[in-house]
Amino acid sequence: MKIKKAFKFRLRPTPEQSQKMCEFAGCTRFIWNKALGLNLARLSQKHSILYYQELDFWSKIWVTTHPSLRAYAKQSSPRKGKSGLVI
Repeated sequence: MKIKKAFKFRLRPTPEQSQKMCEFAGCTRFIWNKALGLNLARLSQKHSILYYQELDFWSKIWVTTHPSLRAYAKQSSPRKGKSGLVI
């Protein structure tokens, strides 16, 4: 017999931590949207999509060209590219 359990957790960050989490989420959303746009453009031109290694290359370029991403390029994450950003 399997027993199913659920746990609920609630974060109560300080205003500073909350601001940092929102900024980090915005940066990862920016990278995701850039990668999605790049792949959709490639698909419309009948090219294959870019995979992790190619997108990691592009994420490094985006970090250098967008100063707001630099602050969050070094955040630790279990699935980060060589540039430090989650893709």
